[in-house]
Amino acid sequence: MIGRHLVDLPQVTCASPGYVETYGAPLSVDDLGRHQAINYVSRTSGKPFPFEFQVNGAVQEVTIPTAISVFGAEIYTASAIAGIGIIQVPRYRVAKELQQKTLCELLPENLPPPMPVSVLYPHNRHLSPRVRVFVDWLKEIFEGGTPG
Repeated sequence: MIGRHLVDLPQVTCASPGYVETYGAPLSVDDLGRHQAINYVSRTSGKPFPFEFQVNGAVQEVTIPTAISVFGAEIYTASAIAGIGIIQVPRYRVAKELQQKTLCELLPENLPPPMPVSVLYPHNRHLSPRVRVFVDWLKEIFEGGTPG
């Protein structure tokens, strides 16, 4: 298989204004122990994805007490909007909610590391022109260009 890196998606840590009103906003990564997380669980491993933060130039995994665990992206975001806990997602996924203030960003000085997005395709000396065009189109989309 051939892997081609397409983009690194910026991520954000957020919660609802209602959650922040009830529990307060975490003041630092160390303050997260007194908060509640909504865990996003991998369907393949059954384990939650860790919360990660960039602290002093290094990535730090943080365990936050769990309010609930979910499997789907929509229920993950909906649970945060309902005030159940804190989530970490790619920024594009909650851009509208952040703009409408149904979610608010937490710890912007300790962003999660970006999420890499790659495409995999079979190694073949004569790569199908359709695969090549599709991969190039994806790259353009993620870079914010207009596909040609």
